[in-house]
Amino acid sequence: MSLKIFFQELGLIFSTTVGVGVFALPYIFKEAGWALSVFYLLIFSGLMVAVHIIYWRVLVKTGKTKRLLMLVRENFGSLGFGLGATTIIGGITLAMVAYLILGGHFLRLVFPGMAENLSIIVFWILVSLPLFFKLSRMIGLEVWAGLILAGAVIFLLLEAEPLSTPVQIQAFSSSNLFLPFGAVLFALAGWTAIEPIYDSSKKRLELTNFKTRIWQFSFATFGAALIYLIFVLAILGSSSSITTDTISGLQNLPGYELAILLVIGIFAIATSYLPFGREFESLAIKDLKFSRLVSLVLVLAVPVGLVFLGLKNFSEVVGLVGGVFLALQYFFIVLVGRKVLEIRGFLKKLGFYSAAAIFLLGAVYEVYYFVIR
Repeated sequence: MSLKIFFQELGLIFSTTVGVGVFALPYIFKEAGWALSVFYLLIFSGLMVAVHIIYWRVLVKTGKTKRLLMLVRENFGSLGFGLGATTIIGGITLAMVAYLILGGHFLRLVFPGMAENLSIIVFWILVSLPLFFKLSRMIGLEVWAGLILAGAVIFLLLEAEPLSTPVQIQAFSSSNLFLPFGAVLFALAGWTAIEPIYDSSKKRLELTNFKTRIWQFSFATFGAALIYLIFVLAILGSSSSITTDTISGLQNLPGYELAILLVIGIFAIATSYLPFGREFESLAIKDLKFSRLVSLVLVLAVPVGLVFLGLKNFSEVVGLVGGVFLALQYFFIVLVGRKVLEIRGFLKKLGFYSAAAIFLLGAVYEVYYFVIR
Protein backbone atom coordinates (compact mmCIF):
# COMPACT_ATOMS: atom_id res chain seq x y z
CA MET A 1 0.00 0.00 0.00
CA SER A 2 1.35 3.40 -0.95
CA LEU A 3 1.71 6.14 1.65
CA LYS A 4 -0.82 8.25 -0.26
CA ILE A 5 -3.50 5.56 -0.11
CA PHE A 6 -2.72 4.89 3.56
CA PHE A 7 -3.43 8.51 4.49
CA GLN A 8 -6.43 8.79 2.16
CA GLU A 9 -8.08 5.85 3.89
CA LEU A 10 -7.03 7.09 7.32
CA GLY A 11 -8.60 10.44 6.43
CA LEU A 12 -11.87 8.76 5.47
CA ILE A 13 -12.06 6.86 8.78
CA PHE A 14 -11.17 10.03 10.70
CA SER A 15 -13.68 12.22 8.87
CA THR A 16 -16.43 9.61 9.25
CA THR A 17 -15.75 9.54 12.99
CA VAL A 18 -15.39 13.28 13.60
CA GLY A 19 -18.79 14.91 13.39
CA VAL A 20 -21.47 16.84 15.19
CA GLY A 21 -21.23 14.55 18.21
CA VAL A 22 -18.46 16.87 19.35
CA PHE A 23 -21.08 19.52 20.25
CA ALA A 24 -22.67 17.25 22.88
CA LEU A 25 -19.42 16.60 24.76
CA PRO A 26 -18.82 19.85 26.71
CA TYR A 27 -22.18 19.42 28.47
CA ILE A 28 -21.36 15.75 29.14
CA PHE A 29 -17.99 16.70 30.67
CA LYS A 30 -19.68 19.33 32.83
CA GLU A 31 -22.43 17.05 34.11
CA ALA A 32 -20.57 13.73 34.43
CA GLY A 33 -17.16 15.08 35.43
CA TRP A 34 -13.95 15.42 33.47
CA ALA A 35 -12.24 12.26 34.81
CA LEU A 36 -15.25 10.04 34.11
CA SER A 37 -15.71 11.53 30.62
CA VAL A 38 -12.03 11.09 29.72
CA PHE A 39 -12.27 7.50 30.95
CA TYR A 40 -15.17 6.88 28.56
CA LEU A 41 -13.27 8.51 25.69
CA LEU A 42 -10.21 6.31 26.21
CA ILE A 43 -12.07 3.03 26.82
CA PHE A 44 -14.49 3.55 23.95
CA SER A 45 -11.69 4.56 21.58
CA GLY A 46 -9.95 1.26 22.24
CA LEU A 47 -13.23 -0.64 21.96
CA MET A 48 -14.09 1.04 18.65
CA VAL A 49 -10.70 0.11 17.19
CA ALA A 50 -11.16 -3.52 18.27
CA VAL A 51 -14.68 -3.82 16.83
CA HIS A 52 -13.71 -2.09 13.57
CA ILE A 53 -10.91 -4.62 13.14
CA ILE A 54 -13.44 -7.41 13.77
CA TYR A 55 -15.75 -6.03 11.08
CA TRP A 56 -12.83 -5.67 8.66
CA ARG A 57 -11.86 -9.32 9.22
CA VAL A 58 -15.48 -10.40 8.72
CA LEU A 59 -15.65 -8.61 5.36
CA VAL A 60 -12.31 -10.10 4.29
CA LYS A 61 -13.27 -13.63 5.32
CA THR A 62 -16.71 -13.61 3.72
CA GLY A 63 -15.33 -11.97 0.57
CA LYS A 64 -18.81 -10.83 -0.37
CA THR A 65 -20.46 -7.58 -1.31
CA LYS A 66 -23.01 -8.10 1.44
CA ARG A 67 -22.90 -5.67 4.32
CA LEU A 68 -23.86 -5.74 7.97
CA LEU A 69 -27.61 -6.11 7.59
CA MET A 70 -27.33 -9.01 5.14
CA LEU A 71 -24.64 -10.65 7.28
CA VAL A 72 -27.01 -10.46 10.24
CA ARG A 73 -29.75 -12.11 8.17
CA GLU A 74 -27.38 -14.88 7.02
CA ASN A 75 -26.23 -15.68 10.53
CA PHE A 76 -29.28 -14.96 12.69
CA GLY A 77 -32.29 -15.40 10.41
CA SER A 78 -35.39 -13.27 9.97
CA LEU A 79 -35.61 -12.21 13.61
CA GLY A 80 -32.02 -11.00 13.55
CA PHE A 81 -32.69 -9.21 10.28
CA GLY A 82 -35.71 -7.43 11.76
CA LEU A 83 -33.79 -6.30 14.80
CA GLY A 84 -30.79 -5.33 12.68
CA ALA A 85 -32.91 -3.33 10.25
CA THR A 86 -34.58 -1.52 13.14
CA THR A 87 -31.30 -0.58 14.80
CA ILE A 88 -29.51 0.48 11.61
CA ILE A 89 -32.37 2.42 10.00
CA GLY A 90 -33.48 3.80 13.38
CA GLY A 91 -29.95 4.95 14.15
CA ILE A 92 -29.57 6.63 10.76
CA THR A 93 -32.95 8.35 11.11
CA LEU A 94 -32.26 9.71 14.60
CA ALA A 95 -28.77 10.82 13.56
CA MET A 96 -30.45 12.86 10.82
CA VAL A 97 -32.80 14.27 13.47
CA ALA A 98 -29.78 15.35 15.54
CA TYR A 99 -28.27 17.04 12.49
CA LEU A 100 -31.51 18.95 11.81
CA ILE A 101 -31.74 20.13 15.43
CA LEU A 102 -28.15 21.36 15.42
CA GLY A 103 -28.47 22.90 11.96
CA GLY A 104 -31.48 24.87 13.19
CA HIS A 105 -29.42 26.16 16.14
CA PHE A 106 -26.67 27.28 13.75
CA LEU A 107 -29.13 29.17 11.55
CA ARG A 108 -30.64 30.95 14.56
CA LEU A 109 -27.17 32.21 15.48
CA VAL A 110 -26.73 33.51 11.93
CA PHE A 111 -30.27 34.99 11.92
CA PRO A 112 -31.11 35.74 15.59
CA GLY A 113 -34.72 36.65 14.92
CA MET A 114 -35.60 33.39 13.18
CA ALA A 115 -38.16 31.17 14.92
CA GLU A 116 -37.07 27.69 15.97
CA ASN A 117 -39.48 25.79 13.71
CA LEU A 118 -38.70 28.00 10.73
CA SER A 119 -34.93 27.54 11.17
CA ILE A 120 -35.33 23.75 11.19
CA ILE A 121 -37.54 23.81 8.08
CA VAL A 122 -35.12 26.07 6.18
CA PHE A 123 -32.14 23.91 7.11
CA TRP A 124 -34.07 20.75 6.24
CA ILE A 125 -34.86 22.12 2.78
CA LEU A 126 -31.21 23.07 2.17
CA VAL A 127 -29.75 19.71 3.16
CA SER A 128 -32.54 17.69 1.50
CA LEU A 129 -32.21 19.18 -1.99
CA PRO A 130 -29.21 16.98 -2.98
CA LEU A 131 -31.27 13.88 -2.17
CA PHE A 132 -33.41 14.54 -5.25
CA PHE A 133 -30.38 14.01 -7.47
CA LYS A 134 -28.51 10.76 -8.02
CA LEU A 135 -25.39 11.84 -6.19
CA SER A 136 -23.17 9.18 -4.67
CA ARG A 137 -21.19 9.62 -1.47
CA MET A 138 -18.86 12.57 -1.92
CA ILE A 139 -16.01 10.87 -0.10
CA GLY A 140 -13.41 13.51 -0.95
CA LEU A 141 -15.71 16.24 0.35
CA GLU A 142 -16.42 14.23 3.52
CA VAL A 143 -12.69 13.91 4.19
CA TRP A 144 -12.15 17.63 3.76
CA ALA A 145 -15.14 18.39 5.97
CA GLY A 146 -13.68 16.29 8.78
CA LEU A 147 -10.21 17.79 8.43
CA ILE A 148 -11.55 21.35 8.29
CA LEU A 149 -13.70 20.75 11.37
CA ALA A 150 -10.65 19.39 13.19
CA GLY A 151 -8.63 22.44 12.14
CA ALA A 152 -11.38 24.76 13.38
CA VAL A 153 -11.38 23.02 16.77
CA ILE A 154 -7.61 23.51 17.15
CA PHE A 155 -7.97 27.15 16.07
CA LEU A 156 -10.62 27.73 18.72
CA LEU A 157 -8.32 26.34 21.42
CA LEU A 158 -5.43 28.56 20.33
CA GLU A 159 -7.60 31.66 20.13
CA ALA A 160 -9.78 31.05 23.19
CA GLU A 161 -9.45 33.68 25.90
CA PRO A 162 -9.71 32.11 29.37
CA LEU A 163 -12.57 33.37 31.53
CA SER A 164 -11.76 35.19 34.74
CA THR A 165 -14.16 32.80 36.48
CA PRO A 166 -14.09 29.57 34.41
CA VAL A 167 -16.81 26.97 34.65
CA GLN A 168 -16.22 24.68 37.62
CA ILE A 169 -16.05 21.03 36.56
CA GLN A 170 -15.97 18.19 39.06
CA ALA A 171 -13.89 15.09 38.39
CA PHE A 172 -16.63 12.52 38.90
CA SER A 173 -20.40 12.54 39.32
CA SER A 174 -21.80 9.31 40.73
CA SER A 175 -25.33 10.36 39.81
CA ASN A 176 -24.35 10.64 36.13
CA LEU A 177 -22.23 7.51 35.92
CA PHE A 178 -23.72 6.33 32.61
CA LEU A 179 -24.46 9.74 31.09
CA PRO A 180 -21.40 9.76 28.77
CA PHE A 181 -22.18 6.32 27.29
CA GLY A 182 -24.46 7.33 24.42
CA ALA A 183 -22.84 10.66 23.59
CA VAL A 184 -19.29 9.28 23.51
CA LEU A 185 -20.36 6.28 21.43
CA PHE A 186 -22.14 8.60 19.00
CA ALA A 187 -19.02 10.76 18.75
CA LEU A 188 -16.61 7.86 18.14
CA ALA A 189 -18.70 5.56 15.92
CA GLY A 190 -17.21 5.13 12.46
CA TRP A 191 -17.87 1.58 11.26
CA THR A 192 -19.55 2.75 8.05
CA ALA A 193 -16.16 3.94 6.75
CA ILE A 194 -14.85 0.37 6.75
CA GLU A 195 -17.08 -0.76 3.89
CA PRO A 196 -15.86 1.69 1.20
CA ILE A 197 -12.26 1.08 2.32
CA TYR A 198 -12.84 -2.68 1.96
CA ASP A 199 -14.26 -2.20 -1.55
CA SER A 200 -11.27 -0.10 -2.58
CA SER A 201 -8.75 -2.52 -1.05
CA LYS A 202 -10.44 -5.50 -2.69
CA LYS A 203 -9.95 -3.92 -6.10
CA ARG A 204 -6.24 -3.41 -5.31
CA LEU A 205 -5.91 -6.95 -3.85
CA GLU A 206 -4.68 -5.51 -0.55
CA LEU A 207 -6.95 -7.21 1.96
CA THR A 208 -4.58 -9.18 4.18
CA ASN A 209 -2.37 -6.46 5.70
CA PHE A 210 -4.08 -6.41 9.11
CA LYS A 211 -1.26 -4.49 10.82
CA THR A 212 -1.80 -1.57 8.46
CA ARG A 213 -5.52 -1.58 9.27
CA ILE A 214 -4.80 -1.61 13.00
CA TRP A 215 -2.62 1.48 12.61
CA GLN A 216 -5.22 3.23 10.47
CA PHE A 217 -8.13 2.49 12.79
CA SER A 218 -6.07 3.43 15.86
CA PHE A 219 -4.73 6.72 14.51
CA ALA A 220 -8.17 7.77 13.22
CA THR A 221 -10.15 6.88 16.34
CA PHE A 222 -7.71 8.10 19.00
CA GLY A 223 -7.03 11.17 16.84
CA ALA A 224 -10.75 11.95 16.85
CA ALA A 225 -10.82 11.50 20.63
CA LEU A 226 -7.93 13.96 20.95
CA ILE A 227 -9.73 16.52 18.78
CA TYR A 228 -12.84 16.12 20.95
CA LEU A 229 -10.82 16.67 24.11
CA ILE A 230 -9.26 19.81 22.63
CA PHE A 231 -12.71 21.12 21.72
CA VAL A 232 -14.06 20.46 25.21
CA LEU A 233 -11.10 22.27 26.80
CA ALA A 234 -11.60 25.25 24.47
CA ILE A 235 -15.33 25.51 25.24
CA LEU A 236 -15.07 24.96 29.00
CA GLY A 237 -12.30 27.52 29.24
CA SER A 238 -13.87 30.27 27.15
CA SER A 239 -17.66 29.97 27.46
CA SER A 240 -19.59 30.96 30.56
CA SER A 241 -22.68 29.00 29.51
CA ILE A 242 -22.42 25.28 28.76
CA THR A 243 -25.63 24.16 27.04
CA THR A 244 -26.75 20.74 25.86
CA ASP A 245 -25.80 21.53 22.25
CA THR A 246 -22.86 23.90 23.02
CA ILE A 247 -23.86 26.16 20.12
CA SER A 248 -26.62 28.08 21.86
CA GLY A 249 -24.21 29.06 24.65
CA LEU A 250 -21.51 30.59 22.47
CA GLN A 251 -22.86 34.10 21.97
CA ASN A 252 -20.07 35.51 24.17
CA LEU A 253 -17.33 34.36 21.77
CA PRO A 254 -15.58 37.05 19.69
CA GLY A 255 -17.40 37.69 16.43
CA TYR A 256 -14.78 36.23 14.09
CA GLU A 257 -14.43 33.03 16.17
CA LEU A 258 -18.18 32.54 16.22
CA ALA A 259 -18.38 33.19 12.47
CA ILE A 260 -15.69 30.57 11.77
CA LEU A 261 -17.45 28.03 13.97
CA LEU A 262 -20.80 28.73 12.27
CA VAL A 263 -19.43 28.33 8.75
CA ILE A 264 -17.48 25.19 9.61
CA GLY A 265 -20.38 23.71 11.56
CA ILE A 266 -22.96 24.25 8.82
CA PHE A 267 -20.53 22.85 6.24
CA ALA A 268 -19.83 19.77 8.38
CA ILE A 269 -23.53 19.10 8.97
CA ALA A 270 -24.52 19.62 5.33
CA THR A 271 -21.80 17.31 3.98
CA SER A 272 -22.67 14.62 6.55
CA TYR A 273 -26.45 14.70 6.10
CA LEU A 274 -26.31 13.48 2.48
CA PRO A 275 -24.46 10.18 3.22
CA PHE A 276 -26.97 9.40 5.99
CA GLY A 277 -29.84 10.08 3.61
CA ARG A 278 -28.28 8.00 0.85
CA GLU A 279 -27.67 5.11 3.26
CA PHE A 280 -31.30 5.28 4.46
CA GLU A 281 -32.55 5.28 0.86
CA SER A 282 -30.27 2.39 -0.14
CA LEU A 283 -31.39 0.22 2.77
CA ALA A 284 -35.05 0.96 2.03
CA ILE A 285 -34.66 0.02 -1.64
CA LYS A 286 -32.25 -2.94 -1.46
CA ASP A 287 -33.14 -4.53 1.86
CA LEU A 288 -36.75 -3.52 2.50
CA LYS A 289 -37.69 -3.65 -1.22
CA PHE A 290 -39.44 -0.26 -1.29
CA SER A 291 -39.66 1.71 -4.52
CA ARG A 292 -37.32 4.66 -4.98
CA LEU A 293 -40.23 7.10 -4.66
CA VAL A 294 -41.43 5.63 -1.35
CA SER A 295 -37.85 5.44 -0.08
CA LEU A 296 -37.21 9.07 -0.97
CA VAL A 297 -40.42 10.19 0.73
CA LEU A 298 -39.40 8.31 3.89
CA VAL A 299 -35.90 9.81 3.85
CA LEU A 300 -37.31 13.30 3.45
CA ALA A 301 -40.29 13.10 5.78
CA VAL A 302 -39.41 10.84 8.71
CA PRO A 303 -36.48 12.80 10.25
CA VAL A 304 -38.16 16.20 10.09
CA GLY A 305 -41.45 14.64 11.19
CA LEU A 306 -39.80 13.26 14.33
CA VAL A 307 -38.40 16.71 15.10
CA PHE A 308 -41.86 18.25 14.98
CA LEU A 309 -43.28 15.40 17.04
CA GLY A 310 -41.11 16.62 19.90
CA LEU A 311 -37.55 15.33 19.43
CA LYS A 312 -35.83 18.71 19.77
CA ASN A 313 -33.33 18.16 22.60
CA PHE A 314 -29.97 17.65 20.88
CA SER A 315 -28.23 16.01 23.84
CA GLU A 316 -31.06 13.54 24.44
CA VAL A 317 -31.26 12.56 20.77
CA VAL A 318 -27.49 12.05 20.61
CA GLY A 319 -27.65 9.91 23.75
CA LEU A 320 -30.51 7.89 22.30
CA VAL A 321 -28.76 7.36 18.95
CA GLY A 322 -25.46 6.37 20.53
CA GLY A 323 -26.71 4.61 23.61
CA VAL A 324 -29.39 2.47 21.96
CA PHE A 325 -29.12 2.27 18.18
CA LEU A 326 -25.37 2.53 17.68
CA ALA A 327 -24.75 0.31 20.69
CA LEU A 328 -26.98 -2.36 19.15
CA GLN A 329 -25.29 -1.96 15.76
CA TYR A 330 -21.92 -2.63 17.38
CA PHE A 331 -23.50 -5.48 19.34
CA PHE A 332 -24.51 -7.11 16.04
CA ILE A 333 -21.02 -6.55 14.57
CA VAL A 334 -19.50 -8.38 17.55
CA LEU A 335 -22.02 -11.24 17.28
CA VAL A 336 -21.46 -11.61 13.54
CA GLY A 337 -17.70 -11.54 14.14
CA ARG A 338 -17.97 -14.20 16.84
CA LYS A 339 -19.82 -16.50 14.45
CA VAL A 340 -18.05 -15.82 11.15
CA LEU A 341 -14.49 -15.73 12.50
CA GLU A 342 -14.95 -18.93 14.54
CA ILE A 343 -13.07 -17.57 17.52
CA ARG A 344 -11.28 -20.15 19.65
CA GLY A 345 -9.63 -19.87 23.04
CA PHE A 346 -11.08 -18.78 26.35
CA LEU A 347 -9.55 -15.28 26.45
CA LYS A 348 -10.59 -14.41 22.90
CA LYS A 349 -14.12 -15.63 23.52
CA LEU A 350 -14.21 -13.70 26.79
CA GLY A 351 -13.19 -10.55 24.91
CA PHE A 352 -16.00 -10.97 22.38
CA TYR A 353 -18.63 -11.69 25.00
CA SER A 354 -17.43 -8.80 27.19
CA ALA A 355 -17.65 -6.34 24.29
CA ALA A 356 -21.11 -7.61 23.36
CA ALA A 357 -22.23 -7.30 26.98
CA ILE A 358 -21.00 -3.69 27.22
CA PHE A 359 -23.00 -2.66 24.15
CA LEU A 360 -26.11 -4.60 25.14
CA LEU A 361 -26.19 -3.49 28.78
CA GLY A 362 -25.55 0.10 27.72
CA ALA A 363 -28.47 -0.05 25.30
CA VAL A 364 -30.75 -1.52 27.96
CA TYR A 365 -29.81 1.27 30.38
CA GLU A 366 -30.41 3.97 27.75
CA VAL A 367 -33.85 2.53 26.99
CA TYR A 368 -34.62 2.60 30.70
CA TYR A 369 -33.30 6.17 31.03
CA PHE A 370 -35.14 7.65 28.04
CA VAL A 371 -38.31 5.55 27.86
CA ILE A 372 -39.15 3.99 31.22
CA ARG A 373 -37.70 6.34 33.82
